[in-house]
Amino acid sequence: MKKLVYFLFIFLLGFGELKIKSFNYSQGEIEITLEEPKIEVKEIPEGSFSIISLPVSGQSVEEGRPLLPVIREFYQIPEEGQPEIEIKSFEKREIDLVYPIYPLQPPIPKTGEKPPFTMDKDFYERDFYYPEKLAEINLIGYIRGRRIIVFEVYPIRYNPKKNKIEFYSKINLEIKIKNGNLGKTFQKIRNFYSLPFEKRVKDLIINYKYYEIDPPILPIGYLIIVPDEWYNNLLPLAEWRLRKGYKVWVKKLSEVGGGSADVVRNYILQAYNNWPVKPSYVLLVGDVDKIGYFTGQGSGNPPTDLNFSLMTSGDYLPDIDVSRLSVANSIQLDSFVSKVIKYEKNEWITERDWLKKSYFIASSDGGNHQVAESTHQYCMRLQRRFGVICDSLYLYYNSGTPITTAINGGRAWVTYSGHGSYDRWADPNFTSDNVRQLTNIDKVPFVGTYACLSGDFSNSSYPECFSETWIRIGYRGAIGHYASSVTSYWVEDDTFQRRVFDAAYDSNFFWAMGMINKGKLMYFRQMGNTPTTRRYFEMYNLMGDGAIDIYWDIPKELDVSYPRVIPVGSYQLVINVQSSGEPVVNALVCALAKSDTSSHYFGYTDENGEVRFNIFTTQPDSIYITVTGHNLEPHIGACLAMPANQPYVSYLRHYINDDPPRGNGDGIPNPGEELEILTWVKNWGNETAYSVIGKFVSRDTLVTTSDTIKYFNDIGPQDSTFTGEDGFNLTISQNVFNGYNIRCSLLLKDINDSLWVSSFSIIVGTPILSYEDFCVKDSFSQRPNGRIDPGETADVLIKIRNTGLGHGYNVYAILKSSDTLFYIIDSFASFGTVLRGDTAINFNDHFKVFASQLIRPETEILCTLKLYADNYERITTFRIPIGRLTITDPIPDNRQPEPLYYAYDDVDTFYQQCEPFEWVEIRNVGTRLPITSDDQTIRIPLPFPIY
Repeated sequence: MKKLVYFLFIFLLGFGELKIKSFNYSQGEIEITLEEPKIEVKEIPEGSFSIISLPVSGQSVEEGRPLLPVIREFYQIPEEGQPEIEIKSFEKREIDLVYPIYPLQPPIPKTGEKPPFTMDKDFYERDFYYPEKLAEINLIGYIRGRRIIVFEVYPIRYNPKKNKIEFYSKINLEIKIKNGNLGKTFQKIRNFYSLPFEKRVKDLIINYKYYEIDPPILPIGYLIIVPDEWYNNLLPLAEWRLRKGYKVWVKKLSEVGGGSADVVRNYILQAYNNWPVKPSYVLLVGDVDKIGYFTGQGSGNPPTDLNFSLMTSGDYLPDIDVSRLSVANSIQLDSFVSKVIKYEKNEWITERDWLKKSYFIASSDGGNHQVAESTHQYCMRLQRRFGVICDSLYLYYNSGTPITTAINGGRAWVTYSGHGSYDRWADPNFTSDNVRQLTNIDKVPFVGTYACLSGDFSNSSYPECFSETWIRIGYRGAIGHYASSVTSYWVEDDTFQRRVFDAAYDSNFFWAMGMINKGKLMYFRQMGNTPTTRRYFEMYNLMGDGAIDIYWDIPKELDVSYPRVIPVGSYQLVINVQSSGEPVVNALVCALAKSDTSSHYFGYTDENGEVRFNIFTTQPDSIYITVTGHNLEPHIGACLAMPANQPYVSYLRHYINDDPPRGNGDGIPNPGEELEILTWVKNWGNETAYSVIGKFVSRDTLVTTSDTIKYFNDIGPQDSTFTGEDGFNLTISQNVFNGYNIRCSLLLKDINDSLWVSSFSIIVGTPILSYEDFCVKDSFSQRPNGRIDPGETADVLIKIRNTGLGHGYNVYAILKSSDTLFYIIDSFASFGTVLRGDTAINFNDHFKVFASQLIRPETEILCTLKLYADNYERITTFRIPIGRLTITDPIPDNRQPEPLYYAYDDVDTFYQQCEPFEWVEIRNVGTRLPITSDDQTIRIPLPFPIY
C-alpha cells in the first residue's frame, strides 16, 4: 500500500475549491470550501419562491421538492473495494428565508403541453432538514476499465417547515475503501487502456492522477461492422485509417453472426474483452434493416445505439465510441467514404475559410426562444475565444443569416435548437427535401440538432429521418449529424448543448463521438443519475463516423522531415514535425510498409515535435509516412527501404519563377500564370547515379505542361543538382481557386534503367478578402463620439483581411446599402496591396455616409461591401449601428426589426410625442408602498384586484 501524500490535488470550481488533502488507495480525504450562496426571488402565479444558487456542478433531482445545489463528482476506486463516505468536520450557519425554496419542475418538452406546476405540499409541511444526508455515494460503474463512483455533497440543506437553510461553507469528508484489489485494478486499467478515453476522463475523475499509468504502446482500435455486400466499399476508409496509425478491423455480418442488435453487441463485447488491441471506435454500417437497434431503459424508452458501447453491466456510461453510418445503398456509402477521406486529407475543391465559421439557429418558440438564444450565445463565446467566426439566425426576431445562405456558403459547425420532427427542423420549416437541395459541395459541417425526433432512425413511417438525410447526399450535406430519437426538453437540451461545447473547446476534445460522449458525462455530473439523464444518453445518436476529428480552423501546413532512403533491416527512423518553425506536439505519426502491412508503427510527437520508430524491413519496400492532428494539414509521404550500395534519386524541392510577362513575379502560383519550375533532385544512395533524365508529369486537367524533359547527368552519392534556370513549364487555368492542389510527378531514370517516381504538389494562391471591422471618424461633426448618430454625416474606415495564399493587388471596395434612410455619399475606397495574412484599412480614402434623422437610435443598418482585386471579387455584408439610446430617448419594445410601440417619459423632451405630466393623488385610499429605490421587490398578497 502506498503512503499518504498530502495536498496532492486542488480543483478550482468557481464556487470555491475542492482539495484532495490526503490520499491512498484505502482512503481519501477531501476538503470543500464554498463562497456565499446567492438567494433570488422567483415570482410566478403559484406564489413567490426563493432560488438558492451556487455555481457548483449540479442540482438536486427529486421533482416537486426543493431545487438545491449539489456537488457531484466522479471518483475512482480499486477493484472489489467497498466504498463508504463519511463527513469528518464542517462549518455551517443557518439562514432564514422569506419565501420557500422553488421546487424542481418536470422537464418541459419541446413538443406538446407544458407540464403543470409540481410541488409536494406535504413535503413542504415537514419539520426536518433535506437532504437528510450531507453526502452519499450515488452510483458505482465503469468507464473503459476504470471503476468509478459518483459521490454527491449537499452544501445547502433546507427545513421546509421552518423555511430556513443550513449553509455548509467548509466540509471535510473521507471516502474509505475496504478490501480493494490494487493488482487487479491496475491490470484492468492497462488491459483496457485507450488514449482517446484517457484524455476524456482525465479532467472528470478527480483522483485520476493517482491511477495514471505509463501508457502501453498500443494503437487506437477501430472496428467496422458492415453487411457482406458492402465490404469492398469500406476498404478505402479502412486503408486510410490504417495509414493514419489505427489498428483496423472490417468485419462482415456473416463473420459477426448476423445483424440483430444483441448479436452485434455480443461480438463487440467479445472483442473488447479478448482482443489484444481493444476497439476504441466502432462504426456500424447500414440502417436498422441491416443492423438492429436497442430500446432504451431511460424515461420514454428511446430507440438507441448506446447499448453497443456498454461493455460492463449495471451502468450506462460508454466504454466505446459507437456511431452509425446509416446508408441505404452502396452509392450513398461510396460517396460518404470519399467525403470522410477528402475531409481528413483536406482534398477539397473549395476555399478553406469556411473551416473557421460556425452557425447557430434558434427557435421562434414564443415562450422558450430565449433558452436557445442564450445557449447559443454561451457556445459562441467559447468558439470566439479560438478565433471562430460565428453567425446566427434567431427566428423569433427573424434576424440573421438565412439557412441555405449560411450552409451553402460554408460553415464548419451548424447547431440548431428548437422544434423538430422526423424529417425536419420545424421552425423554420427546413425539411429533408431542403437538405437534398443544398449545394455545399465539400463544405460539409458537423451538425448538432437539439430538437424532437429529428434523429429517430428507427421509425418505419420515415425510413430516412432528418439526421440520416444529411449524410446521404454525396459530397454535400454534413460530415456528421447527431440528433434525438424521441422528444427532447428545453432545459435539458440547453444543458447538454453547453456541455458538448465545453467538452470540445474547454477540454480540447474534438473527436466527433468523443465530444458527444464526454458532453454526456458532464451532463450526468450536472443533472444527476435520473431516468431523464439515461434518456439523454440513449436518445442522442450520431449518424456518420465518430472517429472524425472536427475542424474549427484552417489546417496548419506541416514541415515534416525524415530520410528519404533507409537501409533494409533494422533502422531507427526519426521523424520531425514542425509548423511555422515551431515543433508540433502530439501529432499522430504512422510508418507503414507498403508490401508488408504488419510493419506498422505509430506514435505521438514529443515536445520537440519528434517521434522515433525502430523499423525492421526484410526486403526493399516503400514506407508510407503519415502525420495527422487536430487542425493540421495531413502530411502524406514516403521513404524507401533499400539495400546499401545502390543509387536512389528523388525530387528534393522546387522554386517558382513567375516573372513578367508570364506572371506577376511574386513567386506564388496564381490562376492564369505560366510558371517556370526550377527543380532540384538528390541521390540519397551510396553509389553514383549515371546519366539521370527527368520527366515532369501532371494529369490535372486544369493545367498544361511543356518543356517536360530535363537532363540531370551524373549525380554522386548524397549529392543534388537542379534543372538550371530553364525549368519545367506549367500553365495554370483561370478556373482554379485559392488552395487548389496541383499534383505533380517527377519520373527519374538512370543509365541502368532504374526508375524512381516522386510526387509533389504545387499549391495555387489567390487573395481571399474578408470584412473584419469598421470604425467611424466624425471629428468634424457637432457631436464627435466615434459613432454615427441620426442626422449625422461621418467617414467610415473599414478593416479587411487577406486570408488567402496569394497577395491582393490593387484592392478596392465599394460600399452599398439598400436602406432608404442611410445614404452612401462616397462609396469607393482604395486599399492598395494587401499581402497574404495581412490586414488593411482605408486610412487615405474614406467612405462617407449620412444617417437620416428618422433612423431610431441603435438601429443596425445592413451594408454590402464589394471587394475587388486583380482577378478577384467578393461580396460580403456587415451592419453599422446608428446612434445609442440614452435616458432622453423613448424606450422601444424588444420586437425586431421594427418595434410596435415606444414608451415616452418626462425627460424625452426632444420628442413631440412627449407630453408634460405630473402625478396628482385624487383619493388617498389604500396602502402606500414603501418603495425607496428604482429596483425593489414588493410582495403583493394574492388574489390582487386590478381596477
